[in-house]
Amino acid sequence: LLYNPGGFREEFHQMRLQRMHALLLVAGFVALVAVPDYSFWAWLFIAPLLVAGLALVHGMADIMGWPARWLVIFYLLAFFIFRPLLALLAACAVADSALDFRSRLAAARRE
Repeated sequence: LLYNPGGFREEFHQMRLQRMHALLLVAGFVALVAVPDYSFWAWLFIAPLLVAGLALVHGMADIMGWPARWLVIFYLLAFFIFRPLLALLAACAVADSALDFRSRLAAARRE
């Protein structure tokens, strides 16, 4: 019942924000960054986008069949270029909510 080996991996690879949720998170982030006293709280709006961005990276790596070392390299890069990569992950998560990159890539790989 609660034991589901590999279940989290499968669900994490498929995780994607709905378009409206992604836009609301971006709007909340922009609104809080615009007010200097509240800019610290803007991270609350970015966190779900970052998790969705990480899910996108893991899902695409799985679809492409890349070995785990590419994810290790990704996380090492994330450690060294933290801020630019966070912005890129958030932007990719927003784009994925509208364009669904994983479904398109999986369909292209099947052909």
